[in-house]
Amino acid sequence: MKKTMSILISLTIFILSTMSFGAELAPTYVKFQAIVNGGVVSGGTVDTFETGTSTRKATFTDQGGLTENENPVPLDTNGQASIWLTAAEQYRFVVSDSDGVVLATVDEIIGTPRTPFDTLTMTTGFVTNVLQIGTGQSAVSLFGSGASNIPNYTLALTDDGTGVTFIPPTGLNNLYTKAGFGVWSNSDGIYIANDGMGQSGVSADISGTSFTVTGSGSTQAGTDPHWQVGDHIGLWVNGSEDWVSTSPSGTSIYEIVTRTDGLNYVLDRAVTGVTLPVTGSSGVTNAHLVVPGLTAADVNGPDGWTRPQNTLDLWRAPFSGVSKEGSLYSVYIKKGVNSEERFNWPVLDIQQDAFFRRQLEGQTLTVGAYVITWAANNIRLGINDGSTDVSSYHTGGGSWEWLEVTSNFSLNSTTALFTVFNDAESGDTAYIRGYPCLIFGSFIGEDNNCTNQLGEVVRFEADVIAINYDFGAGDVLVDVDAQLNIEVESELKIPKGISEIYTTLKAIDSAPADNIGVWMGPDTTYTAQDIGDVGLFLNTNVVADKPSTNNGWVRTDPGGDPWLFLNGSGAATLDLEIRMQGVRTR
Repeated sequence: MKKTMSILISLTIFILSTMSFGAELAPTYVKFQAIVNGGVVSGGTVDTFETGTSTRKATFTDQGGLTENENPVPLDTNGQASIWLTAAEQYRFVVSDSDGVVLATVDEIIGTPRTPFDTLTMTTGFVTNVLQIGTGQSAVSLFGSGASNIPNYTLALTDDGTGVTFIPPTGLNNLYTKAGFGVWSNSDGIYIANDGMGQSGVSADISGTSFTVTGSGSTQAGTDPHWQVGDHIGLWVNGSEDWVSTSPSGTSIYEIVTRTDGLNYVLDRAVTGVTLPVTGSSGVTNAHLVVPGLTAADVNGPDGWTRPQNTLDLWRAPFSGVSKEGSLYSVYIKKGVNSEERFNWPVLDIQQDAFFRRQLEGQTLTVGAYVITWAANNIRLGINDGSTDVSSYHTGGGSWEWLEVTSNFSLNSTTALFTVFNDAESGDTAYIRGYPCLIFGSFIGEDNNCTNQLGEVVRFEADVIAINYDFGAGDVLVDVDAQLNIEVESELKIPKGISEIYTTLKAIDSAPADNIGVWMGPDTTYTAQDIGDVGLFLNTNVVADKPSTNNGWVRTDPGGDPWLFLNGSGAATLDLEIRMQGVRTR
């Protein structure tokens, strides 16, 4: 009696795995795919042989195994055919195009019914058919289950037909919110990204907006610090700061807008009304990259995340620090004690929310993330529903490694907690790349095959007030018609890559009149009087020195910065607060 498996072949090979649970149930099909050189083999053929030989071996047209296929099996115009294999027997497949040119050969294909299901790392149900390629430790098994939502897997055959690459599913929906680690509304300071983030300070000469590195460290003259466009630097004239200290104020921050070469950069003045150091200034020591961070004695993390042990310090790593493709930002972690410290998602109120947990109960969940650390037994991932399942540790080898853990979320959960465990010694450090992934299902894969939330709205956990527009009396000395560098205005709490900012404007003027007011929008065209996304008229209908407010979404330019148009009745007569309460990412 033949127990068989269906295989649909196109330059790709589609495998339909059929399961039965007990008696006559309708079959459940799960599609797998093997790709040869990227195109459909229209009108091609598949020769099927005994494994390791040129002796032809029969396959069948249907699950019953009563009618043999032609051999070679002809493929239709879509490169497909139905091929059912005899259970537990091995085959060699040779895929050829319509001219008989061999495209790929793969050996040791086994149609293998296997039970129980959990021997293949799954947790429920039973598998009756498996496609296995290879034997022993090198074997790759693909399987399906009527009880699980199994995505499409890919078997990519090598060009010479000598091997098979297992490619995991793509387009998995990431359940994590605020996973990009960009928004730090709780940041308690502006921190120097010194040696702990792979950076060191430099000395420089400044002329206008030009910044030239003249020295690096105590002995190196003019060494490339490898800064990039979009990095932010803080300047201290003839002074020094320890890297765990904060800069004097946000007005000391400048953005690199051009990298001419490793020693020469162009800076943006960064904030309206802030003057660059005097042209010709020299000896600007300890010019450092600067970042937002969290080191205070509280549980705050980047928005959406928390650190229940306030001894754990967190910073948003600069572009030029230790980074990995696929994300703008990473979180830099430094341990403060010799015991376990955690970095958790979501925040505490949501962890304990019964309605949030209800959406997860009874589901198979998997978490994965790219991590780098230099200490063994330091970083691992966990899923906690009242008890915790954990991943293996990062090896501590100082390179990016993919960590992943799967858990069956309890029907009687008491919490919903997804954790980065930091288990090693005080002072040990690590990075978590932006966009860790949380999915429904049992596998993600180290290519991080998640689809992240584009256009995500992030409501800030703490309001962010622009450092130059904080309603200080007499602070607005001149009219403004200019772009705002919103990262610097927010003291780096707001990231790059945003399309809109939810903004509340509050303003007063000592002598209201026509054409007096404030407007914000994406550029000068959309920010003239009365056509901004959000604005305030302080005309004769407004009482002098009585605050007016308005709020709404303000669009940004492609670089993520809005435009500000401001007219006061005179010098230092208009006071303005720009309060930012959320962003929409691109």
